[in-house]
Amino acid sequence: MSRLRLGLPVPPRSLASWGIALGLALTIGGCAINPAQEGQRLLAPVAPAQLSEARALDAKGDAAGAAKYYLELAEKAKPPTREQLRIEAARSLLAAGQAKQAGQVLDETSQADLTQGQRQVVLLLGAEVALQLGHAQQAIDRLDQVRATSLPADLRIQRLGTLAAAYRLKGQPVEAARTLNELDGLLTDPGQRLANQVSLLHALGALGPADLQRLAASGSGDLRGWAELALLFGSAGAADSALDQRYTAWRRDHGSHPALPDLSRAYFGALGGAYATGDQVAVLLPSSGALAVGAYGTAIGAIREGILAAQRADSGAKRPQVRFVDASNAGQSRTLVDAAANSGAKYVIGPLQKSAVDTLVGGRGLPVPTLALNRATRSDRPPANLFQYALSPEDEGASVAHAAWAAGHRSALVLHPSAPWADRLVEAFRTQWAAFGGRVAKQATYGATASAAGAAVQGLLGGGEAKAGNAFVFLVATKESARAIWPRIREAGGPPTYATSLVYPGSFDPSADQVLAGLYFVDIPWMLANDDGPLSRRALSRTLPNLGGSDQRLYAMGMDAYRVAPRVADLARRPGSFYPGHTGGLRVDSAGRVHRQLVLGQFTATGVALAATPAAAK
Repeated sequence: MSRLRLGLPVPPRSLASWGIALGLALTIGGCAINPAQEGQRLLAPVAPAQLSEARALDAKGDAAGAAKYYLELAEKAKPPTREQLRIEAARSLLAAGQAKQAGQVLDETSQADLTQGQRQVVLLLGAEVALQLGHAQQAIDRLDQVRATSLPADLRIQRLGTLAAAYRLKGQPVEAARTLNELDGLLTDPGQRLANQVSLLHALGALGPADLQRLAASGSGDLRGWAELALLFGSAGAADSALDQRYTAWRRDHGSHPALPDLSRAYFGALGGAYATGDQVAVLLPSSGALAVGAYGTAIGAIREGILAAQRADSGAKRPQVRFVDASNAGQSRTLVDAAANSGAKYVIGPLQKSAVDTLVGGRGLPVPTLALNRATRSDRPPANLFQYALSPEDEGASVAHAAWAAGHRSALVLHPSAPWADRLVEAFRTQWAAFGGRVAKQATYGATASAAGAAVQGLLGGGEAKAGNAFVFLVATKESARAIWPRIREAGGPPTYATSLVYPGSFDPSADQVLAGLYFVDIPWMLANDDGPLSRRALSRTLPNLGGSDQRLYAMGMDAYRVAPRVADLARRPGSFYPGHTGGLRVDSAGRVHRQLVLGQFTATGVALAATPAAAK
């Protein structure tokens, strides 16, 4: 039985084993049947030696080769064996990270020749394809069509895990948690239940304190208790004896709640490192030449300090050896990765320069999982073991779309400066907004002067679009520009307004920033968390005197790079799964790119805080 897709990655082979189960688990007439018997019946016309050859390719990791072979066999087969072989090919393509190709195979499979059971399989695989491609609503729609009661128990479990991942990806943490709570009732293995419950609490952690408190006060059933635990663990910062006592008392007062005894320790253990005793990590960062000085050098130093802070937080037995390697010469990145692996490194973090990542993208597969700290400019399909993680502004544009849609908005008014960097943000927003089905009612640019900004606001809010109950403004602005523009939107009676982290450099000036009160913005969780854990911004500011300014998010990037490096390959095998990082809910797509799902903050008269659900959702 495979484990869960939402939250923390779980032992590999779940996707492959699920694919085999999907290929076998067919339902007829709404009644679950024996998956093995049905699969044998459908594949009986295929020569055993040919099936063995295809499965051998899968077993040795050549999923793409297996898919090609299955499709060749399908060309010579008759329905429904032909359709079964195409399903097997789609499964292999998914395992190879080729979601688009898997979707094409499924789309070209004859619907008329599918058995009732195969239709369920195609829906489940189609949902997996949609999830890998980042189309959460499409995955949900397909899963809603599945006759869940007719599925065997293991596929009902897998369906709920995939559904929860889709809700999380769509920015609906409460629905994700509700689905995982339903899943908890189907699981029997204590280890799987514990992993599921950790995932559930991390899903709820995407809510702000006000929404969590509301759910804890008025939620129904088990979900109310889960919200209480999310508040309890979120305020603790770390697992210790005091938390153990509070959690034990909570369980005593909530005897019928399904929360397991070891949940508090598992919750915080999941946030720690995932290294084994004796692991070595090589970190490729520039440390000489022009790149190591000035602003770029300061940024590199922040990433380095973040990595070291996360390493210090791990226990001695599971604390890996971290070795920093000078990677100033971008053209040598492949040589450096090979040398690190030959010297015993099990994981590589870096390189940092885009040109260095381009060098890796253009080469052969890498010997060990390598988490580059930037994204390539090349469009080539990355080689095996290369993953790309960056604090991409485009992620912020997409996260605004997630937050606004989850809040109930459906019509967007976009206001941004005339600049290439702003155009990229807006394009990322529009792409995600369109995927949700949202509408861009108006889009306008503003100039540098106050009068030009005022005219842009007036033009944007003129007409009936701004008065629609589901409208909002997406404002792309720096903090200085927002100070001039947001008060004009508010005074004009404009709808809720969302910005990116550009409006919050990490400090609040009581005399100048009160004008920003009410403005929403997306940011990394680390910047808005109010805990005092060992890796919190509050705690690190006491030991890192240089923590602050525009580079402080790079400390969080360093911490996440250290924590994600041993997990990234597993995350990539399950693109719907999330790691609850300091820089956001992290997921890895089928091309090895790490995406961040940010949290929603809001300015108040006295500072910034995690935001409650905006009015459009209430």
